[in-house]
This record gives sequence, structure tokens and C-alpha cells, in this order.
Amino acid sequence: MAPDESSRLLSPRRLHEWVEKSLVASGLPITALPQETSKPFRYAIGGNRLAEPALIRIYAWNATHGGGQVRAPDEFRIQLTTYLPAPRAGEVLIIIGWSEQHRVFVGWDPTIHDHRDSYSPSLQVREEVMNRAAERGFAAGTRASGDVVVAFRPQLLAAYCLNVRELHESQESVSEWTTPTRDAVSATSPDVEERVRSTVERRLKLAFRAWDFSHRIRTAYQHRCAICGLGLDLIEGAHIVPVAWPGSSDETDNGLALCRNHHAAYDRGIISVSPEYEVQVSNDVRGRDYLNALDRTWIDDLDGRLLRVIPAAGRERPSPQNLAIGRQARRWGS
Repeated sequence: MAPDESSRLLSPRRLHEWVEKSLVASGLPITALPQETSKPFRYAIGGNRLAEPALIRIYAWNATHGGGQVRAPDEFRIQLTTYLPAPRAGEVLIIIGWSEQHRVFVGWDPTIHDHRDSYSPSLQVREEVMNRAAERGFAAGTRASGDVVVAFRPQLLAAYCLNVRELHESQESVSEWTTPTRDAVSATSPDVEERVRSTVERRLKLAFRAWDFSHRIRTAYQHRCAICGLGLDLIEGAHIVPVAWPGSSDETDNGLALCRNHHAAYDRGIISVSPEYEVQVSNDVRGRDYLNALDRTWIDDLDGRLLRVIPAAGRERPSPQNLAIGRQARRWGS
């Protein structure tokens, strides 16, 4: 191990916390499942009334150079100690390493490396693959043994888990994959379709875009709801002009930071925000005869209120034009 490398290692507890934080950063529903031992980390990702969640079984170690002068200077690895990766029926097996130095995860093919039984086995990755992933979001390369190694930023961990089989099956098409910046994958970019080579790559691009948009919006609003001012890590990035609407973008001025209740109410047209930043409640909702006293208090408290939190930077403030189009897209007032 290099002399300063120990300072870049996460303790088992911190590594577990970082894996979970990275999964949560995807914005998908994440449920921690009971653990039988310190490894693997077990999670359920996604799921709704129409689809079961994916059950994920994660074995994670620190990715380090290690090996001193014996090992190539550009070769990093994880050491599979104590707990060897073991699949279980109904759960997706994940084998990853975290490089604190490069700030990326690295994933190895779980179908090749489960039940490794050699003495102190290790799995390797070239540093240039991690460097490309740190710069561009996602990268992959093929090892001498023929299996694909994938490196990616933390916010793509959930997307990796949900697509792990496809990522490690298609060696030729994966070898030069990268996740571009938000500008390169803009919905209005004319050459997006030319660069989309597979369903998996498209999913990763979408996952990166969703995280990037939400992260920028939440940061611009200081992680507080624009309508009520709530924080508590319950804030989401909401598109003003819906993603499916022609001309929608992932620019910061097309977003509002909203708590989950107000986000749901905004997307469903229960409330709206005018180009003058006034919160308004739908007349249709006001006229419903089953509203109770609490509902009416909630409506009265919101209707006519100005946004409580607005970004200081003009380019990050919600665009009045986008707010008007967003109301049109949600048939506000019709």
C-alpha cells in the first residue's frame, strides 16, 4: 500500500454509509433490508403498485493501489477478504470498490467473480478507467481476462445496480461508453440519438440527467422548498415545463425546489405558480364538496402567497416564460 493511501480508505461503517448515501442520491425509492452479517449490504430499489422493487446484494471494498512496487503503478484493486461474494436467488449480486482518491465506484462482473475461493483474491482496474469516469461520469474497459470493468460517479450507483447484467455482457459496445455532461445530453441537442447506442446507455444518461437537474435545483434553493421553506432532506427538483412537453429543458430556470407534498400537488395541477411567483390553488380543488376543515386551512394558507425561497442569482430564478408555459402544459385554468 502506498504511504499515504491509508488516509484514503473508508472504514467498513463509513463505506456502508457512503454506499447508502450514493443510492439515495439517485432519487429512486431506496429501502435498506436486514443484514445477516456486516457484508453484503442489502437494499430494495424502486418499486410501485405496478412493479416489484429490485432486491440488491452489494459487496463493497476500498479500491486501492496496494502491492507496493510489485504492482503496476496504474493498477488499482479490491481485496476480497473475509466475505466472498455469494449470489442468492431473487437478489441481484453487485461487486464494487470505492476509490476515495478518484471519487468513483468500480464494478466487476458478478457472474464471473462470485464464490471466489483462491487465497486472498483481488480484482483489478486500470487507473485511466477511473480517471475517465471521474471526468465524464461513466467509463468502462476490458481486462486481460476478458471481463468488463465499469467505473462511475456515486450518483449512478442505483442505475448501475439496475443494469449490471447488461453492462457486463456487452464488452465491445461498453468499452468506450461515457456519461456526457448535461449540455451534451440536452433534449434539444440534434445529435443525441446518434450517440445513443443501447438501451442501457440511454438509461444511464437519463439517470445522470435526473440527478444533475435535481442537484442543481436543490443547491440553488439552499435545499429548501420554494413554497413552504421546509428542508429536512425532503426536497426534490421539479420541472416547471414538464419533461415531455416540447421545448422543455434541464436548465436551472426551468426548475423549482419543492418538498414532496408540494411537488406532488404541483405536478397534479392542484397548485400552480404564476409568472409573478404567486402560489395559486386550483378553483376546481376549491369547489370540491368533500374537503374538511384541515384541507380548507391548507388551501387558504397557500392561495395568493408569494414563493418563500427564490434563488439570488438571476439565471437560477424560475423563468416567468417557463412558468407561463408550465401552466399551459398542465391546463391551468381550463
